[in-house]
Amino acid sequence: MNAIETIEPCDSMIESALTELRGMISSRYPDARFNTRHGDDPVGVYLRAEVDVENLIDVVDIVLDRLVEMQVDDGLPIELVPVRPIHREIANLRRSNQAAIGHALLVDDAP
Repeated sequence: MNAIETIEPCDSMIESALTELRGMISSRYPDARFNTRHGDDPVGVYLRAEVDVENLIDVVDIVLDRLVEMQVDDGLPIELVPVRPIHREIANLRRSNQAAIGHALLVDDAP
């Protein structure tokens, strides 16, 4: 299976785990969007959670303990990939570029 191919998990334990993780994230971030894909490094099911937050660690913190239980105790090959929407990433890049330009101007003006 291609790593970017969308999958339909057939294993009921994996599907149940994915539903649980989605629910945990959605309860805090109702506008979160999800998709799943099969991945090869490591091999497993990747739950991609698109959440409009400043810090993606906040998303991970919501599910980390439960995700580790699923991986270790239940042996489920599930990985979480939190991402920001593209509009937030563009805004972050613009802020970074503006800060870098401002810094460069200050350095250029130094005696």
